[in-house]
Amino acid sequence: MKRNSTIVLAVIVVCLGITLSGCGGDSGKAKSYIQLGDKSMAVLESDGKTLGNDMENLYNSLYHDITSGKTPDVSGFKDTADNLKSQADRMLRKASSARAEYLRVDSLKDVPGYKKYADLKVRIIDANVPGFNQLKSFLDQSLEKLSAKSFDPITFESFVSEFADSWAKLGDTTGKLQSQAKSLKKKYNL
Repeated sequence: MKRNSTIVLAVIVVCLGITLSGCGGDSGKAKSYIQLGDKSMAVLESDGKTLGNDMENLYNSLYHDITSGKTPDVSGFKDTADNLKSQADRMLRKASSARAEYLRVDSLKDVPGYKKYADLKVRIIDANVPGFNQLKSFLDQSLEKLSAKSFDPITFESFVSEFADSWAKLGDTTGKLQSQAKSLKKKYNL
């Protein structure tokens, strides 16, 4: 009798482990959807670093000109800003694709670990979309301020600082969510 209860207990532990990790049920599909979403997110992360570096270079160059007493090159700024907005639009499309893959996990059965992970990744994407739209608006507003007949470098610097602060807060929020997702991925061996 003791041996049978030990076997039953072992089976329960194995089944519980399978359920928690997302194995069994639709785990093959879930893993595939997660991998596709994660692949897109890896591209987005790389593109985000490029976008961030390009933004930093644009504004460093602009501040260099302003502090040197030079008139800002509005045409050059516009060209670079248009390129940055195009990068943001491409990233938004890629994020939408990744989001769709993660959402596919929600309809699957017996994959709670995958569902938790996918939900966090969707929340990360959803938190970033307004940031990209804010970035595009910021670039347009920067161009307007630079093009104004009465350009005020101090007001412009304050405007840029406000944007940088809000962008940093968004980064903190998504960074925390990303950390949670990473922990879940490790915990459930996704």
